[in-house]
Formats: sequence, C-alpha cells, structure tokens
Amino acid sequence: MKRLSLAIFAATLALAGASPANAAYSIVQWGYGDCKIWEPYGPLAQPDGAGWTILAADLATYETAYAALQHFYRTGVCK
Repeated sequence: MKRLSLAIFAATLALAGASPANAAYSIVQWGYGDCKIWEPYGPLAQPDGAGWTILAADLATYETAYAALQHFYRTGVCK
C-alpha cells in the first residue's frame, strides 16, 4: 500500500510540475511538526520569521497540494 501511495504522490507531483505557470501552492512544515498548505502570492510569498520548511513547492492546484499534504501526514513527516 505504501508503494501505491508513493506512486500516486509522485505522479501527482509530476503533473504539478508540468504546468509551472499556474503554480500557486506549497506545503509548509512549522518547527513543531504541523504542516499547512501555503498560498504564496502577494506580499506573503513565504511565511514570516524562522522555524518553517517548505516540503513541496510549485503545486499547480489546491487538490494537488491537498493530496501532497495528506501524503506527508500518512507517512509521518507531518504531525
């Protein structure tokens, strides 16, 4: 099941990378382990301050970003 999940995740990221002009979402992990979908447009292109890491960037749609976020929670990267 983990292999299937990883394959679906990889395919989703590959499709997201195929259209960088529409890229609008990232997955951000805060220092305490929680992850969120980040919409980096306008003045908040990145979170303020320190204590965060971008796990996935340039995700074309919210659905793609949500799938990536769910993958990170399932695999234990995010808490």
